Amino acid sequence: MRKLNTVRGVISADEANLICPHEHIFIDMSHEAVEPVTDAERELFYSDITMENLGLLHRNPYVVAKNLTLEDVDLALRETACLADYGCNLLVDVTSVGVGRNMMKMKEFAKRTDLNVICGTGLFVHDALPKMYEDMTAEEIAAWMIEEIRRGHCDTGIKPGVIGEIGVSEKIYPIEEKSLRAAAIASVATDLPIYLHTYPWNRVAYDAVKMLISDGVKPENICICHLDVTFDDEYMRSVLDLGIYLEFDNLSKEFFFEPQAGAFAGGPFETDVARVHKLKELISEGYGDRLLIANDLCLKASLHHYGGTGYDHAFKYFVPMMRMYGISEDDIRKIVYENPKRFLFGSDAC
Repeated sequence: MRKLNTVRGVISADEANLICPHEHIFIDMSHEAVEPVTDAERELFYSDITMENLGLLHRNPYVVAKNLTLEDVDLALRETACLADYGCNLLVDVTSVGVGRNMMKMKEFAKRTDLNVICGTGLFVHDALPKMYEDMTAEEIAAWMIEEIRRGHCDTGIKPGVIGEIGVSEKIYPIEEKSLRAAAIASVATDLPIYLHTYPWNRVAYDAVKMLISDGVKPENICICHLDVTFDDEYMRSVLDLGIYLEFDNLSKEFFFEPQAGAFAGGPFETDVARVHKLKELISEGYGDRLLIANDLCLKASLHHYGGTGYDHAFKYFVPMMRMYGISEDDIRKIVYENPKRFLFGSDAC
């Protein structure tokens, strides 16, 4: 059983209670913004989040620029305080390089909360990355990641406790292939788990998972993210059959827009009710020990302050929905409590 680094120090599985396995406290997703064309679109794009446009953001989150960043330490402290009500004392922030990973703010945040936070290392998708990484080899990227994990982030001393989320786009771009190879090298060297950000509207992540495994990563150290955005049953089962974890991590996000209106997005998102039914189906087929749930909170409109359901959505709303639709208490405990521990701390964690 491994111990993991948090922003404040080392944590063991025994010290972790309920876990938020995939969230973002600080993030900048500006690369996913919808470029405005008309005067009305420009006015909306540069506006604040208001009651007048909140409903639109619950349909299409990419049309207001300010919705795509989380940067306020005080607000983050208020928003995450609710997690203690559910016994949650550990949150995994998988913000990687390219989408606003801010270790200085994370250090300030950690000083003012009892919540343990694990940070990630690695690179996001190609169009979010500084050009400097294109000139680096996979081995050089891996060396930087391993250095962070073992010695700490250069400016803060924070040691990442997970790898990722590692970005894969609608196809695996050359820099993303190097990033995947680097993540594999780092995981093999440190035994840390990898979060794999995927483009959910095609099956490209299957190739990414196969690449990681062929480079020596243990399947149980891989979590494939975002496959609850849209359901491809054959695809889901094919990656689960590789022995990896599959994360339903877009809880509360029920966006609906035409693909061309959604920037990077390839279509509408599934609903929470549909997600519960799909979880129940996968559990009945024997995949229950490889499933995780999370919010992947990364938008201002998802915060309580802006009218959203917050970091506690999974615990407050989704878990009761699981009960309502007939998922057993044993299976709920497995998915919500046991599986995150096993993925993060090792198969012998509980």
